[in-house]
Amino acid sequence: MRSLLCQVLTLHRFCIPQRHAHAWRRFSSDETSRGVQRRRLIEEAHARAMAAGEMGYFDPETGLFVFTALQHLNRGYCCGSGCRHCPYDHVNTPEKIAAAEAAAAAAAAAK
Repeated sequence: MRSLLCQVLTLHRFCIPQRHAHAWRRFSSDETSRGVQRRRLIEEAHARAMAAGEMGYFDPETGLFVFTALQHLNRGYCCGSGCRHCPYDHVNTPEKIAAAEAAAAAAAAAK
């Protein structure tokens, strides 16, 4: 079993790995009382970390290390991993890139 430090260092590079992004999207849209409570816990943990100027926090449910928006702003660009608190609207995720390319192709075809 990997140590917690090893897990944190591995996750530090990816924030929320793409393989877990689908779970966050499903969780985000979950309007059940449990989903609302989980979302509130995450928002509170993020707010505490931001207020303290920390670069990340441990997810209250999974224990995984999650970057705050402050860490993403310090990086200066979207890494494309679908991070939970991305302040750049996930502009470099494969879905957004494909949508932008499709829009550009449609605009070029309309000319």
